Amino acid sequence: MQKWYRRRWQAAACVTCYIAVYLVWDAVAIACDQLPSLRGVECAPAYGDYTLVSVCIHNCSSIASNCRSVARWRAAGWAGAAKIVTDHPRHAGVEHASQLPDCEPLLRRPPGAPPLALEAFAPSDRLFLWCDKIRIIRAAGPLSLYADTDLVPSRCVGELSAPEYVSLFADAWCYGCNRYNAGLVWRDQSTHPDVPAFLEQWEATCRSDGAARVASKPNPSSPFPAGLAVPDDQVALDIVIDSGKFPLLPTQLPYDEVRYMNANLWRWWIPNAILWHYTSRVRQHCGIRP
Repeated sequence: MQKWYRRRWQAAACVTCYIAVYLVWDAVAIACDQLPSLRGVECAPAYGDYTLVSVCIHNCSSIASNCRSVARWRAAGWAGAAKIVTDHPRHAGVEHASQLPDCEPLLRRPPGAPPLALEAFAPSDRLFLWCDKIRIIRAAGPLSLYADTDLVPSRCVGELSAPEYVSLFADAWCYGCNRYNAGLVWRDQSTHPDVPAFLEQWEATCRSDGAARVASKPNPSSPFPAGLAVPDDQVALDIVIDSGKFPLLPTQLPYDEVRYMNANLWRWWIPNAILWHYTSRVRQHCGIRP
């Protein structure tokens, strides 16, 4: 009888300890890390042949966050063109983001850098938000870099590894995560003819019934309610990879170059990452600091 009571209390103590560790873990993990300032840092111009693509579609009322993100990439040495793809009627007929009051102060571009362009986009149904993103990536050109607005450089971008074909970072390490994170999609298809077909298959798969993800609880970074089956770009990418049709695509960028800022402590394992990706509720809690 005493052994039974002892085991029961040991089990209760383990459960209590687990809950306490989880709560401390969770509280510490959402502490807002200060994004290193790039003021005074001389970054050599890099990737001048590429186009940086930022997206503001489906009920996106302001592109200020996009402009802030592009300004950060430029401060880190991005020398190529940059554009914001948007469907908001307020941006219709505007050629450059510097013409908008909420962006002009953020766009002190380096001498010789091309202006930040605005490109009109006709979206499909709002449910296919993530699939529309793939369509934009397909249309961006063979030398392009799509980046979420919450994925920003902490150091000079010239230190990033060059892309090969279609390159992505592995997804964050967590239960239910995918092989790759689609917050950054880097294209260099000059040496691989299958890239257009791969991207076409990725979008088509995203728009099919099998690529839906159902969130079990509300996600503050998603515009969709919990319980709704939403076509997901990362789920679709896993399906395309599993099909085996494109054995060389996509390619993986070095994992130590990105630091996911989502709510878990393991992000400190990569303290010197070149890119910081603010995800999930960390983005809501902290925002992106200038």
